[in-house]
Amino acid sequence: MDLHFQSLKDSYHTDLEQFDERRVAYIDNHYQIMRSFVQNTHEAQNAKFCAEFEKLRFLIRGDSSLTAPDDRDPPRHP
Repeated sequence: MDLHFQSLKDSYHTDLEQFDERRVAYIDNHYQIMRSFVQNTHEAQNAKFCAEFEKLRFLIRGDSSLTAPDDRDPPRHP
């Protein structure tokens, strides 16, 4: 009976360790997905802000050396 109990105990601990490893891998994976999403969102918002800033600068200055940025053009970063 003691051998059977020890075997169950060992199996339980092994399963618990494997569960913890899978849980950590799952959390790490979702962290990387969220980090990538935040980074991509930040870059997209920054590009949109730069494009809008260029338009505003053009309107305020009325500088003839500047051409009005087109929405289809990639934004120019200062």
